[in-house]
Amino acid sequence: MTGALDLSKLPPPAAVETLSFDAIVGALKADLIVRLPPMEAVLSYSSEPTVKLGEAFSYRELLLRDRINQGYKAATLAFSVGPDLDIAAANLAVQRLDAEEDEDFRSRAVMAPDGWSTAGPRRAYEFHARSASPLVAGVSVSSPSPGVVRVVILSDAPDGVADADLLATVLAALNDDEVRPFDQVEVVSAGVSTFNVRARLKIPSGPDAGPVEEAAQKAVRAYAAKRRKLNTGVVHNAITAALMQPGVEDVEVLEPMADIPAIPDTAPVLALVELEIEQL
Repeated sequence: MTGALDLSKLPPPAAVETLSFDAIVGALKADLIVRLPPMEAVLSYSSEPTVKLGEAFSYRELLLRDRINQGYKAATLAFSVGPDLDIAAANLAVQRLDAEEDEDFRSRAVMAPDGWSTAGPRRAYEFHARSASPLVAGVSVSSPSPGVVRVVILSDAPDGVADADLLATVLAALNDDEVRPFDQVEVVSAGVSTFNVRARLKIPSGPDAGPVEEAAQKAVRAYAAKRRKLNTGVVHNAITAALMQPGVEDVEVLEPMADIPAIPDTAPVLALVELEIEQL
């Protein structure tokens, strides 16, 4: 396997229905008419008590079927959240780390089968390194020479740099007798490529620009957070798209001026966002 399975690309289980209140009401009316044909005329009036009763029954059915949908999702690693995710991951013998967010936990749990091998395959080292501490935000594994494994750690610290304590924790986990076979393991901090986002947002004059600027700030920071991964670049057009929030007529990105390329064993880390508002 060349990469971790991306559960976000999986469709919902086939058992999960697409629900429609109107469709349920229509089916209930059709069933009632088959059973009692004279009711067809009555059901054509929305104010009829029978119609209101049917709508109440239909709404309760909608809630019940939605609960069934959520139950199906809760039983899967791909769609469960919170305590349900804990149970789904337990089926793979993986426990949540302290303060570990759902998506981080999910992506680590899907790697669990690799961890059933002692660290030898690249992804086994990655799994055990990520399981060593909740402060590990990313891992890159390479072999610079035969018998030597280099493990690069991106931390969840604001600057992404893994300190000596975290590196020692990961190294100890990888050197455990039940994890490491015969390789020599080196654990180092990831490189960090900081970047700023400076842009001019053009919005119509009149309405308060505050909410528009806040939405743009939030969106561009969310994009940067998704790109804060090892061996990942930043796409200039994606920054523009993130800033094009409702109420923005045009965006001029002043920094960065172009795509930021991926650098081996390095993660792009957003340092500053400065937005200038120009009202048209």
